[in-house]
Amino acid sequence: FDPCLSDIIATFYAEGTLALPQKAYMQANMSGVCGRLGVTHILCTPSLWKLMPMHRMDGRVTRTLKVVALGGEPIPKRIRKVWARDQVA
Repeated sequence: FDPCLSDIIATFYAEGTLALPQKAYMQANMSGVCGRLGVTHILCTPSLWKLMPMHRMDGRVTRTLKVVALGGEPIPKRIRKVWARDQVA
């Protein structure tokens, strides 16, 4: 059993679209993929999220992205410092 199954089912239940780009493409251009697809919610590991370049993020991402949920591994301080609304120790 994979815990992500509940995330997938919740997406379909909410009549959302599940985007599953190829890993290599996502790693090479995460901001562009999310911008082109109009992503509103991202659920991923911190290892994948660190590939999102805040300083040169696709402008479409900043208009559509509402929720980022990271899990599956500890979140490094650097990511928390850059992305967290409220700083966590």
